Amino acid sequence: MEYGDFAALVGAIVSAVLLLLICVIAVLMWCLSRHKGSYVTNEMDDDDDDNIDNDDESVGSDTALQAKEPLKSKEEE
Repeated sequence: MEYGDFAALVGAIVSAVLLLLICVIAVLMWCLSRHKGSYVTNEMDDDDDDNIDNDDESVGSDTALQAKEPLKSKEEE
């Protein structure tokens, strides 16, 4: 086996590994772009609105967290 044959063999192996790596990266990027994440919200369904008792308070409203007066800007002070 001559030096030229050895260099060609090493070049073929390196290029095959690089081609395989590029293909794996392309497939991973395609899979990640197709992946749709799922998440859970605490919102109520529209069907549940009919079943709510008509309370005076709205759902999720906390009057203690609401400001009694609107905030003033620096220009109004």
